[in-house]
Amino acid sequence: MSKPKTKRDDLKMFVDEFKIDNDRAAVVLGAAKIDELLYKILGKFLKPPAKKDEDILDSDGPLGTFSARIHAVQRLGLLDDTFCRALHLIRKIRNGFAHVAEAASLNQDPHRNRVIALVFPIEHTKQYQGVKGYHFQKPINHSQAFKACLVIIVARLSKAYSTTECLEKPTEPLPFLDPECKTVKLRPKTSVRAINKRRPLV
Repeated sequence: MSKPKTKRDDLKMFVDEFKIDNDRAAVVLGAAKIDELLYKILGKFLKPPAKKDEDILDSDGPLGTFSARIHAVQRLGLLDDTFCRALHLIRKIRNGFAHVAEAASLNQDPHRNRVIALVFPIEHTKQYQGVKGYHFQKPINHSQAFKACLVIIVARLSKAYSTTECLEKPTEPLPFLDPECKTVKLRPKTSVRAINKRRPLV
């Protein structure tokens, strides 16, 4: 009987998929995986939609793009500013590859400069050095550095998804009318409808 897959197994499968020489495939695959995780995190955190066809996370909804989802997790306090800057760098790298027909490389500008900015906050951490040493052979170039960052980001987002809970209502939804505001009986001819009926057309 085969053992059930663990999160570590899923991560290893993802790493094996993008540990390829084709930078374009690695960038597109990595960005798609991150976008999917953001979708799942927001879907788990936010209150379910009133109607299934009105989900704001759908592709045609206000949170249907990679950029919008990054902004959403930042504004909701789910990820910090440094993390979101890293995600925006990956988004820009993804867009750069998507808009160029010819072969592109993470070892060349402008992608190389973005990879340097992406790696900078974690370059000297044990986690980054460990991932880089375990999954990639020396010498490490910008392409491999980008992929090492992807491993860490996907692992962090996967953990965030597993620990995210649905947004608890800190207060009841604000009603249109103040509950403490007592209603009063209007005189027959002072209702809004009555006033509108006798209002001259402009």
